[in-house]
Amino acid sequence: MMGVRRAGCLVVIALVLSAACGFRAFAEESGVLSIRPVSRLIQADPGSVVTIVAAIENHSAEVVDVDVSPELPRSWSAFFGDERVRLAPGETDILPISAVIPKNAQSGSYEIPVHARYACPRTGHHQSSTVVFTVAVSEVRSIRVALVNAPDYVVDTTYTVSFLLSNQGNVVEDLRLSVRDIQGVYMKLNPDRICLEPGASVPIDVHVTLNAAPGRVLDHTVFIKAESGDLMSNSASTSARVKVLPQKLSDSDAYHQFPLKIQLSAGALGISDRAHLKVAGAGPLFYEGKDRLRFDLSDTGGVVEYRAPGVRLLLGDGKFSLSPLTEWQAKAQGIGAEIGREGSGLVLYTHDGAGSPRLGLRAYTASSSGYSLSFQLLTQVEPAMNILTVKGGHKTPGVEIDLEYGMLANGSGSGAQALRASGRAKLGPVEAILAVQNTDRSYTIIDNPGLDISLKLKSVSTGPVSAGLLLQKHDGGELHSRKVQADTTWKLDSTELGLKYSGTAKWDGGSDASGRSREASVFLNVFDSSNSSFKQEISVQNKSSMLGDHESWTLVYALKRQLTESRWKLTSYLSAGMPLGQGASARLGLGAEASYQVAPGLEMRGSFRAGNMGQSGLTMSAGATYKPSDWAAISVDGSCKIVGGGVRDLGVKVCQTAFFDVPLARRSDAGEIAGEVAGVDGQGVQGIIVNVGGLSTVTDSSGTFRFPAVVQGEQYVSVSVRELGPGYLVMPSSAVGVKVEPNAVSTVQFTVARSGRIEGIVRFSSGEGSCAEPDEMIWRITEGISAQRAPNLLSGLLVEISGARRYVVPLDSEGRFAIDHLPPGDYRISVDRRAIPSLYEAAPSAMNISLGEGERASVEFLIYQVVREYDFTEGGEIGNEPITEGQLGE
Repeated sequence: MMGVRRAGCLVVIALVLSAACGFRAFAEESGVLSIRPVSRLIQADPGSVVTIVAAIENHSAEVVDVDVSPELPRSWSAFFGDERVRLAPGETDILPISAVIPKNAQSGSYEIPVHARYACPRTGHHQSSTVVFTVAVSEVRSIRVALVNAPDYVVDTTYTVSFLLSNQGNVVEDLRLSVRDIQGVYMKLNPDRICLEPGASVPIDVHVTLNAAPGRVLDHTVFIKAESGDLMSNSASTSARVKVLPQKLSDSDAYHQFPLKIQLSAGALGISDRAHLKVAGAGPLFYEGKDRLRFDLSDTGGVVEYRAPGVRLLLGDGKFSLSPLTEWQAKAQGIGAEIGREGSGLVLYTHDGAGSPRLGLRAYTASSSGYSLSFQLLTQVEPAMNILTVKGGHKTPGVEIDLEYGMLANGSGSGAQALRASGRAKLGPVEAILAVQNTDRSYTIIDNPGLDISLKLKSVSTGPVSAGLLLQKHDGGELHSRKVQADTTWKLDSTELGLKYSGTAKWDGGSDASGRSREASVFLNVFDSSNSSFKQEISVQNKSSMLGDHESWTLVYALKRQLTESRWKLTSYLSAGMPLGQGASARLGLGAEASYQVAPGLEMRGSFRAGNMGQSGLTMSAGATYKPSDWAAISVDGSCKIVGGGVRDLGVKVCQTAFFDVPLARRSDAGEIAGEVAGVDGQGVQGIIVNVGGLSTVTDSSGTFRFPAVVQGEQYVSVSVRELGPGYLVMPSSAVGVKVEPNAVSTVQFTVARSGRIEGIVRFSSGEGSCAEPDEMIWRITEGISAQRAPNLLSGLLVEISGARRYVVPLDSEGRFAIDHLPPGDYRISVDRRAIPSLYEAAPSAMNISLGEGERASVEFLIYQVVREYDFTEGGEIGNEPITEGQLGE
């Protein structure tokens, strides 16, 4: 056996013998015998087989028998290792020792002593030598979260979902648990942090509480995540879906509701010294209509807007977009209308901007081939000004070109002109945008008239690296400026690294003085799946004014950290500036914002911020919001400012908000379904879930239910009695079709009962049948079926049970049958005659049973062989001809 094993290690022996001298310093010698390790440190994975190799040398002049045995750590098992080796004088043997490492063995170093015991040839005394091997078990990190129990449906505002957290690695994990927020829901983890040993598991409960009972079915997804907090992050997650059913559907579902919000607030001191009333609403005027009404009215102003396909009407604060040479997205109090259809339209508005009434008009058209044309007219009363522009463009895949010309005339009769051209094109992975605009200096609608040229290049590829470049130049006669901006970003998984540079220069054409601003920065953003982020940026800034001041260099560091847990959110930021030259001063800014959900419907929040700690001081705020129901909420906020150790600008604000759904019109496509779920005794059953077309409700104390708004047409009403247990059923069926008519009530009735059972046995007997008189001639015809083979016929028979429902069941090998989940009623049980040979009969041929609620009934059938007797008299004949004499009897 040893020779075979040594033959399998010839290559290892050759390598070992060549390096044996190098291990003499590590050998344990006793003068007669020495044992040395081939490799003292061995790396292995949990669950694998590790092999250590020892070299044993006999230094004596006699044969020595050596017993070799290792000391393995607890729960390790030897694959082979305890051996007896016989060594000749001066002989060296190589002995491999293998052991199985448990899958749950923790990572780290394990020492394995190997003992060599022998008897000294000269004295006969027992001696031993020992060598120690070190096995380094690698780290394996694996955690798992599995769903244990979650209700499919709940009809209450609280429920619990259970998970099982397991550490399937060999490293002790310090895990932090979190759940994803659900709006209007309070969730509590138990526990929320745990230290888990390798191979250990712990149950985790998530307690869910709704702020209020839902009016419609809510489909929740409870998502849980376990994550280690060290640098080698390890995480696992899973989820469970739970439907929360309303106690009762409201009549408001049959009406189209317009949402309305009324808010009353009052402030004092630093925030406000008066009360404010605000009314807001937004939604369609008709059920599933494509129109939309929006209004937001307060004591300081407001807006009313109506949108429909191709139509927009607005009164109040509005935003109307004309061309860049006319007016770009003007916003002011006014009246506007927009009518458009199939690429053509008209925009008309008037407003009073900064005390100057204006009237704007825009007509546009676009073709399917990509060409577009528009006319814009802007008239201003004071100062008098009229602007007319014409704009044309063309779009093709990857290329877009626009050309615009404008004319301005003011009250003095002088005019000005403007021209703008822009183009956009994709060049492989890069998108280029070029814009050239030249305006006369008297073209006052433009803030900074003159010649403007800009070129923007940006990456549009989906690769991990993206970049952008912006070049801008402006020549306005006396004022000139130039700007260069470049950035590049590397993205890898949830990490983003970027570089940015920005340089701007401004100078006066009649002076050499210039202003300059330059900034270079590097930023790092780290995100994870739990909505947490980490952002930091380091930049070097250089600014100088056109007054000839010295340049000021500043080093700026900015840090922002955002954490989100199931009940709280925290955002903190820090910015620090350090001067690198004259003319700059140090500055430090910091702040934090936090919110915490104390209980369902109650949230606390607070913040502090300081733009520059040395100058602006510290601003602090705190508040709370309490929402006892879906239709009301109240909030309290307070703030103050601390400057030079003193408190000032103290303010308090109280705000109460009410939410309403105003019924506008009854739905024309909906009807009502009403019904009852009762027991066999006629008493209503409470708490039964009823479903119709995606809507669900539960029966009340009298067993009735109602769906006030169901879409017209054929609908199916289904009842689930799973909550009552497996021994219940619904009659006539668990799902019933109902035809729903608009503005009509359709009724349906269900009966819940405990199910019954019918069981029985079919026996075989050969001793039954009619008998003949002894003095008569009798022939018994069996037609090839003997009495010994007849019992085998039972396994092929079928039993039919008919009543409220029809069932057919086969017999087993012993002739037994049973059927469960039967509703109460009258049943007829019979053995299928077609499966019985003609020489056999069943007794009785059928049985009638009246099965009560939850009852069990037993029946028995007997299969016997029929005996036929024939009596012939002289002159009789059996054949194709009639019998002329005699009588045939059976």
